Amino acid sequence: MTIPMDCSICYAAGRIFALSAKDSFDDTEYISRCINRGRILVGCAIIPASAYFVARWPEWSWMYFNRKRARSIPLVALALGSYFISHDLGFESGLRSIERDSKSIPLEFARSFLPLAIISALLWKRFRYQGTFEEFEEGEAVDVLRNLQFLIPFGVASFVVILAGALVVLRNMSHKVERRIE
Repeated sequence: MTIPMDCSICYAAGRIFALSAKDSFDDTEYISRCINRGRILVGCAIIPASAYFVARWPEWSWMYFNRKRARSIPLVALALGSYFISHDLGFESGLRSIERDSKSIPLEFARSFLPLAIISALLWKRFRYQGTFEEFEEGEAVDVLRNLQFLIPFGVASFVVILAGALVVLRNMSHKVERRIE
């Protein structure tokens, strides 16, 4: 999708992965495996999907804020690399939430999506209308909610990311079951 939204999705994923490993908080080796699973998800699912959208709709992917350098390979690489940073910040934030109060996990889960909600609310028009900067400025950009060229790859990417994310969460939570058996 767009780089700002994807960064907030990576942040939310990191928090959720940390929260899903809350029962193994004291096992640093297991926590390291949990964060690495999230990094694999970011590298194998989120970045390829985002790279497709950046290549296809570069100005839209930057939400029309980076008009002249939207196709700059070093800048795009830096932006896609920031997904890992966002994930790791989210993971660290999730771990700190567990340290403070592990009983409010549903509230912490909801807080994970706060950055995405803020970006969506503030930049909805820039997300919804896809095209070049000129098309956006002139009101001729395509509505993504009615564009099958966008909805189909978006749906496939969303499905893959959600499925992979659910598998990471389940794997992170399985350590709790393994520890009870021992």
